Amino acid sequence: MLMGRRVTLCPYCEQGFVLRARIRATGMDIAICEECDTCWEVERGFRVVGFEDLMTREGLMALWSEIDVFAVQLSPVPYR
Repeated sequence: MLMGRRVTLCPYCEQGFVLRARIRATGMDIAICEECDTCWEVERGFRVVGFEDLMTREGLMALWSEIDVFAVQLSPVPYR
């Protein structure tokens, strides 16, 4: 728990916390699992995509150094 609130556990791997981040080069907001790298595109209704696929589509390398983590996701993310 974070200040009395439940943090979101990844519905795919059930091991990592879901973090909110922004891709530095594009400014795109994403949610990403710290363990399995599943991503949710926030601006596209939390559409699920793999981190590597997302970064490749954006013309970037799939490195955590390309994103800025700024929060822990406190609400559930879709499991599709």
